Amino acid sequence: MKGRQKLLLVIVVALGLAWGFYSRLSQPVATFPRNPPANALPNFELFDTEGNAHELYRMADKRAIVIFSQFNSCPGVQKSAGALAELEKQFSAEGVQFLGINPVESDTREKIREEAQAYGMTWPIMRDPSQQVSKQLGFVSTAEAAVIDTSTWTIAYRGPIDDRLEFGMSKGEGRNFYLKEALEAVLGGRKVEKSVLRGRGCAISYRRDPQPVTYASEIGKIIRDRCVSCHSVPGDTKPNF
Repeated sequence: MKGRQKLLLVIVVALGLAWGFYSRLSQPVATFPRNPPANALPNFELFDTEGNAHELYRMADKRAIVIFSQFNSCPGVQKSAGALAELEKQFSAEGVQFLGINPVESDTREKIREEAQAYGMTWPIMRDPSQQVSKQLGFVSTAEAAVIDTSTWTIAYRGPIDDRLEFGMSKGEGRNFYLKEALEAVLGGRKVEKSVLRGRGCAISYRRDPQPVTYASEIGKIIRDRCVSCHSVPGDTKPNF
């Protein structure tokens, strides 16, 4: 009986691996630009809360990609969710991919899914615990959207969805619909007039990158303070090892 259970377990695992491999092969092939502009985004791959991989250059079949910066419990994100969901309904049929990105390591997949369900976030949300992709996209706060033009792999627009979060504005409808206008311009082959706007969400706290250890900054000081006094000839400043 135990032998049959082990055999069934092996078969189930093998089928799962085979299905995952087949699903990966069925995805579009990553298309690397031959002559990318200097400001083209590098390729990246992140996993969403359901465990699905999203590789930037594999989305070459899309006309544009919208990546929305978010993390849990941010009022700006929660207030913007409905407007972004409406834009997703409008532009998905026109070849626009909508994704979220969460750079907070403490926001687990389960917590992100719970908030997404509570506020009607229908797009896949990628986790970015290293924060590297969020930095590449230039996000400084949440509730910002980056529009990537897949014909050049450059950011055509980065900023808020609309002006509802701006200081002095009411909580009702917005007056300026920045993201919608940016998408219409990209899909129409036009340049986005206001390509960079300041977001009004929650500030993203990035971890400081560790500084590289060099001889000038660290090693030389250690040798001078702890080694030279013992490993040198009197009157000679050169260490004698």
